[in-house]
Amino acid sequence: MIITLKNGEKIRLNTPIDWGIYDKKYGSQTAHHINSLRWIDFKNINLMNEIISDFYNYHIIKKNKNRYYNTEISADHCITIRLNNFLTILNDNINPKINDKLIKLIESDIDNLYLPYMYRLGHNHGLMIDICLLNINRTQ
Repeated sequence: MIITLKNGEKIRLNTPIDWGIYDKKYGSQTAHHINSLRWIDFKNINLMNEIISDFYNYHIIKKNKNRYYNTEISADHCITIRLNNFLTILNDNINPKINDKLIKLIESDIDNLYLPYMYRLGHNHGLMIDICLLNINRTQ
C-alpha cells in the first residue's frame, strides 16, 4: 500500500509493517504520521482491516516496543489521534470484523496515556490527552 504524508511525499508500506523503524528511516514527523494511523481510508474496508490487524499483532500480540505507542512521551499525540480514529470505526460500526481488536487497542492506548511519563502537566499535550479521555467517556 502507498500512503501520502502531510508533505505530499509517498511511502510504500508492506505488511507485516515494522511500526518502530520509521523514526530511524524517515525521521520523527514521518514516524508520527505513520503510527498515528490518521491516513487510514475508512472506505477501503479490506485495507483498513489489514492495517489495524497488523498494528494489533505488532503491539498487542508480539508486545513490541515503539516510542510512538508505549515507551516514550512522544506517543501521546499519536495515541490521541489513533483513539479518535478507533472510536469512529467502532462507533460507526464500519468494520465489525475488527471490533475485538479495536477494543483491545483502545484499552491499551488508554492505559498508555495513564503512564506517568506520558502526561505533560501544564502542557498543550496534557490538555490534548484530557480532551481525548473526556471524548472517550462521552462515547461509551
